[in-house]
Amino acid sequence: MNLINELKRRKVFRVAAVYAVVAWLLIQVADTVLPALQMPGWTVTFITVLLILGFLPTLIAAWAYEVTPDGVKPDHRVQPTSGSPATSAQPINYLILIVVLAVAGIQVFDRFADSNFDAARQSVSMDATGASLTPTRSNLNLGPIVRRPIGIGNFITRFEFSPDGEELIFTSFDGALFQLNARKMEQFGARVLLESDEYIDGGRFSPDGRLLAIRQNYGDLNILSLSGGSPQAGPENVNVNGYNWLDNNHIIYQDYVSDLVYKYALDTRESVLLFDALELPYFQSPAQIPGTNNILYTANRDNSSADPGEPVLMSIDIETGERRQLIDNAYDARLMNSNQLVFMRGDDLWGVHFDSDLLQIVGTAVPLIDGIENESLYDFASYAVSPNGTLIYLPGTNVTTMFQRSPVWRDLNGNEEAIDLSPGPYTEIALSPSGQRIALTLENDGVADIWTYDVNLPGILNRVTDSGDAGNPVWSRDGGSLFFNREIDDLAAYGIWQVSASGVGETARVIPGESLILPRSVAPDGDLILQRGLGDDADILSSTPASENVTINPLVASEYGEALPSLSPDGRLLAYVSFETGVREVFVRPYPDTEANRWRVSTSGGDEPQWGSNNRLHYLSTTRPVELVTLDIDYDTEFRVQQRRAEVIGNYFTDPYPSYAVDIVNNRLLFTKFVDQGYRRNWGDGQQPVIANVVSNFSTELEYKLSKGASDSLE
Repeated sequence: MNLINELKRRKVFRVAAVYAVVAWLLIQVADTVLPALQMPGWTVTFITVLLILGFLPTLIAAWAYEVTPDGVKPDHRVQPTSGSPATSAQPINYLILIVVLAVAGIQVFDRFADSNFDAARQSVSMDATGASLTPTRSNLNLGPIVRRPIGIGNFITRFEFSPDGEELIFTSFDGALFQLNARKMEQFGARVLLESDEYIDGGRFSPDGRLLAIRQNYGDLNILSLSGGSPQAGPENVNVNGYNWLDNNHIIYQDYVSDLVYKYALDTRESVLLFDALELPYFQSPAQIPGTNNILYTANRDNSSADPGEPVLMSIDIETGERRQLIDNAYDARLMNSNQLVFMRGDDLWGVHFDSDLLQIVGTAVPLIDGIENESLYDFASYAVSPNGTLIYLPGTNVTTMFQRSPVWRDLNGNEEAIDLSPGPYTEIALSPSGQRIALTLENDGVADIWTYDVNLPGILNRVTDSGDAGNPVWSRDGGSLFFNREIDDLAAYGIWQVSASGVGETARVIPGESLILPRSVAPDGDLILQRGLGDDADILSSTPASENVTINPLVASEYGEALPSLSPDGRLLAYVSFETGVREVFVRPYPDTEANRWRVSTSGGDEPQWGSNNRLHYLSTTRPVELVTLDIDYDTEFRVQQRRAEVIGNYFTDPYPSYAVDIVNNRLLFTKFVDQGYRRNWGDGQQPVIANVVSNFSTELEYKLSKGASDSLE
């Protein structure tokens, strides 16, 4: 009893109680605040261990020292007070007792007050072995990741789980090289699987987890072994868009250039065509629905412009080609437990029940996570779910806005010269014959009109159309007017229109049409060279603009599709793009007798030919990164390509058409260049770590939220 009384006299019990309460409060605050500050996940554990280690020294200090009105003194120097010591300490003891009881009450309430939640998810909160499946949240330190330069690769970190859910791969960039990293979920630190100066766009695990299919250099599909070694080349002469494994030997992929979908076999290294161009020509994030021949993928209503249409979640049967539209306004979907579907909608993650056998959405979708980093232009998001129900994601929003561009001159040696014009949502561009005036289509929120800019009047734009649906400007030979088409599905608007380059006067339709017709070039005699239709349905026409009795004549037409015609300045040669080889290639024919001959001038894909002076022809490669190819052509006696040069052109905007123009007077080119304005994520200088959020047993949380009922109905 003497020891107990001495402990009471030295207030050791009181100090222990106060220390326990304060330590508990500090741990609760740290557990709430530090994740919101994106501190590493081990920070809370470190604080907890530190407080535990400090408990015993605090008790020793309480035994050895006494707090007096004269300060802290060793206990043996303090004289015991007369009378009952308990009397003066009684209020403090009561206060400590109240605080301890309050803490205990909070713990009990925290454990039992949300019993409705536990009851609602009781059926899904235990696995087959009886282990808990309660969702838990933590952080994962990915280490420093430098912001990628605009125009170089997609702008987000991509995640992918191994089939057993135990390993995570993710992409990073250190300022000079791209990395593909692998990390065991239960281990600290990651290993670099691949490092390259060529862009690495994530990867997909084979079903057995031994191989990774990766996309490099903006379109090359390669195979990487998890055991080490260099990537092995996949299919040749393709520019891969969406891809994934069908089994351990076969990969499904889409060729971005032709929109065709193939099945590639690793053992034979051969590709077999699965589908022609899809109804919605976009095949992103494909994934096979387990136990079926169906592929889940993201399509897009309009991926032909910088302002893509609403993404759509689709399924397609690889045996029959039957397609089904599943969810509007949805992209980058993943299946969990065969009956749970998660997908992105805007910046947020949503979930819904899914019947894999009937290929039907069951019930209504619910929002799950607010704000995940994404690049909605390409329908990617920084998240992944594992087969065992773990979710990883980077909090954020759309990290880039690619609508702001600045026009720049580029000479034939690659030197740039800025134009005194503020950045804007410029798309198609065209140069007047003198090279002194620029026509640009400005498109914003679905409204598009044509404006002009005079290089002798810096900073001033002049609006020449106001219909809100104008595009594809082409200058007349004298530079006094502009031809254009109206991009609206209305018979009264089809055809070619003409407006004064000053914007003064009436706009008149000079060539009628019953379907989509685009102006592309003007012949020396004033005839317009036209394109009718798009893709493999396109053909090339000519017509004389007039107010009445207009005749439209075919120039180049075949079953393969011909588009993007460009007439040389002397009017003798017509360059265009044909799809007859299965990919876009550039051909040249004599003009006006286009049936007299034909020459293919591109070697491995080509797009958007444009003529310069002296029979110099430029075109863009279909590979990534985009190259500008320049050909010097001799056509005095016979057609010959005398010289061929190619150079990477960097972060220029090359879609839609026309995306660049040639100044034949000053021998230079005009491009619009991406402006580094769209980033919303504060990447810093690569010295601060990037922290990902991890939710274990996320499928339990999803099931609970779905059981509570829908908060949004799918239309």
